[in-house]
Amino acid sequence: MEFPQNVPTTPGIYIFRGVKKRPLYIGKAKNLKNRIRSYFQTKVGPKIRQMLAKAKDIKFVATDTELEAVLLEADLIKRLNPKYNTQWKDDKNFKYIALDFPRVYTTRKKSVPHAVYFGPFPDGKIVSQVLKTLRKIFPFRDCTKTKFNRHQKIKRPCLYYNLNLCPGPCIGAVSAQKYTENINQLIFFLKGKKKKIIRDLKAKMKSASANKNFEAAAKYRDQIERLNYVLLQFRYQENYLKTADLLVDQKARELEELDKVLTGVLPRRGRTSNYHRFRLEAYDISNLQGQQATGSMAVLEGGTPKKSDYRKFKIRAAGKVDDVGMIKEVLKRRFSNFKKRPKEHSKKHRLDLSFSQAPHLILIDGGKPQLNAALQVLSQLKINLPAISLAKKEEIVYCQIKGKLEEIKLPKDSAALHLLQRARDEAHRFALTYHHKLRSRSLTHL
Repeated sequence: MEFPQNVPTTPGIYIFRGVKKRPLYIGKAKNLKNRIRSYFQTKVGPKIRQMLAKAKDIKFVATDTELEAVLLEADLIKRLNPKYNTQWKDDKNFKYIALDFPRVYTTRKKSVPHAVYFGPFPDGKIVSQVLKTLRKIFPFRDCTKTKFNRHQKIKRPCLYYNLNLCPGPCIGAVSAQKYTENINQLIFFLKGKKKKIIRDLKAKMKSASANKNFEAAAKYRDQIERLNYVLLQFRYQENYLKTADLLVDQKARELEELDKVLTGVLPRRGRTSNYHRFRLEAYDISNLQGQQATGSMAVLEGGTPKKSDYRKFKIRAAGKVDDVGMIKEVLKRRFSNFKKRPKEHSKKHRLDLSFSQAPHLILIDGGKPQLNAALQVLSQLKINLPAISLAKKEEIVYCQIKGKLEEIKLPKDSAALHLLQRARDEAHRFALTYHHKLRSRSLTHL
C-alpha cells in the first residue's frame, strides 16, 4: 500500500480499507496529510503493523473544521463498525453527549435509560469543544442535582448564568416551557434539523416584535445570527456522506464556479488552478441609528478565512444613519495608501501588510447603492479592482459589466453563492462584534 496522492493538510477523517473495501479502521485528524504519513513511518506499534498488513487502500474525507471531523468520525464508526476501532476500544477514551432533561453533560457510559445520547466520540478531549460552541447558542444547565439544589436554596446562580451560558432554572430566571424549547432546539441541531430551528426562531422573533416585546425579539435575532455563523462553517455528517465525489476539494469547486459566474467581472480566467492564492475581501457596516458605527474587512484566501488579515474600522463620520457614506469611508481608509511603497509610509503610519495586498475580488454587503459607493471610491483612487455586492434576503449578486450594473440570481445550492455568503456573513459577524464592544464600552462610562 502506497501513500495516497493529493492528501490535503485540512482537518478530516481517514479510513483504512481491506479486502472488498471493508473498513478496518477510521480515525480523524487536524492535518490529514501529517496524520496519514505517520502510519508510513518505521516506528509503529504492533497493533498498527497488524492493521497495515491487512489494509489495501486509504480513503479520506476533508472537512472544513475539526468539529465536523469529530462528528463525522463518530457517525462513521457507529455506522460501519470497523474491526480495529472495536478491538482497540477503550472506555476511558469514548465519550457521549447526554441530554438527561433538564441537564446536558458528557459521559463515558450510557447509564441513564431515558436519556438521549449522541456519539460515541473516540477523542474524549475534543467533545467538550462541541458543547462549548453550542452552549453559546443554546444555553443549558450542566450541573448535578446536588449543585442545582444548593444554588436554588441560596437563590443565587452560578457563574455560567452571568456568562449567558445557562438560563438560570435554579433561580426561576427561565420558565419550564422556554427551557424545554431551548433543549429541543439543541437536540434538533445535533440531529441535523437546522432549517426547523431557524424557522421556529424567526417565527418567535416576529411574534415578539408584533407584541412589542422588543427585548425578547432582539434576543431571538441575536440567537439566529450566532446560529447562522456556526452553520456557515458547519456541514452535517449526512452532507459529507451524500456527496458523490468525497475527494473533490469543495473550495476549489466554489472558486471555479465563481470564476464562471463572474465572467466579465474578474479580469482573467483560469485562476482556479491556483485557487489557494485567491484573495476575497468582504466589507460590512454595523451601527445602531448611526451610533457606535463600525466597519469590517474579512479576508478569505483560497476560500478559507485568513483572520490575521482581518481589519476593523471605527467610523469617524458617525452620528447619522448613512451606510453608503460609511462604506465609502471604510474603503477610502483601506485603499488610500494601497499603491504607496513601504518607504513612503511615515514612522507613525507604518505599512499595513494586509492593506498592501491586492484582493482578486471585493465583496460589499448590500445592494446597488453600496456597490455604487464602492465603485466611486475605487474610481477616485484610480484603482482597477473588481467589486460586487451581495444583498440579503433575496441573495442577489450585483456587479458592473461593461459600465452597467447587472443582477445575478444564483440558485440556493450554488457553490459560488455559498462562498460569497460565507465571506459576507463573516464580515457581518466581525463588524457586529466590534459594534457590541463599543456599545458595551459606552454604557460602562454612563
